Amino acid sequence: MKLSKFANLVKNGGRCAVLHVAGSGIWLSTGTAIYRATELPDMEGSEQVRTVLDMTADAWKKVYLTEDWPESVSNVLGLNLAPYAQGEQDTEKLKVAAAPNGLWCSACRCKVDGELIFYNEAYLAPLAEEIKKSEYIYYTARQTEAGQRYLVVHDGMDVLAAIMPMNILKEEYINDLAEFQALCMEQFYKDKERREAVIEEAEDDAEDAGQIGMEGVQE
Repeated sequence: MKLSKFANLVKNGGRCAVLHVAGSGIWLSTGTAIYRATELPDMEGSEQVRTVLDMTADAWKKVYLTEDWPESVSNVLGLNLAPYAQGEQDTEKLKVAAAPNGLWCSACRCKVDGELIFYNEAYLAPLAEEIKKSEYIYYTARQTEAGQRYLVVHDGMDVLAAIMPMNILKEEYINDLAEFQALCMEQFYKDKERREAVIEEAEDDAEDAGQIGMEGVQE
């Protein structure tokens, strides 16, 4: 995990949780995403955490810090971060992203029941290097005991992060999408008609030039 990218999320969101998971090590959370940071040394207390995150004292004053000591990696703030969870589904990342009010959200589709999980793409920033370099990155959907779904990022047998979904599918947004699709279709056919007209004109010009050339030969 890129620690500086995590620190940026903390600065923007104003929350940081240090999770001392028994048998695993340190995990870090922004409140909406949890990241494996087991390569870090154990740290306790506000000053140690601030030093590790390399944040200024002024920036740290705006951060709400919590610490917790989960007894198992299978229950970290209610999320299962173990390599495997019963009932989890493989997902596929959709090619089209959503951007309600300028917030860039990607979506993964569950392969079993077809449900969509929307998540803030920015929460993958701390994992960007791992995602780029590894050939074993994949995403699964898991559920809390209360039935809340969340997205889990895997690198082979290791869980790198868990990200809570975003609820963006509101009626107003769906209506905006329908209007946007209609406008795109309208523009598509306009562009298509324009291209066809240019091609037709070019073919007519070529035909006229050919006829003029033939007339010159006949003379």
